[in-house]
Amino acid sequence: MHDVMTGYYEPNATDTTNEMTASFATTINIINGGLECGNGLGFEKVVKRGEYFLEWLNFFGLPAESDLDCGLQPNQFPAGGSADVNMYFD
Repeated sequence: MHDVMTGYYEPNATDTTNEMTASFATTINIINGGLECGNGLGFEKVVKRGEYFLEWLNFFGLPAESDLDCGLQPNQFPAGGSADVNMYFD
């Protein structure tokens, strides 16, 4: 999620085909995508998260953002996307 918020996440063609962008919607997917994303636009919990995020942006005097709804994203990062990397912990 850090990489999405700070601009280090660079979606590739597979990601953009699946609506995965460097956006607040994708951070929702990272946190709780299995339950909240891929349900179509307007899922209540996702809408509330977006509204809350906009309130924080306003509070800090930052510009409003769009792409707040992960309803059209799959509920996980797609195979072949830029987040599809082999990792292990030693």
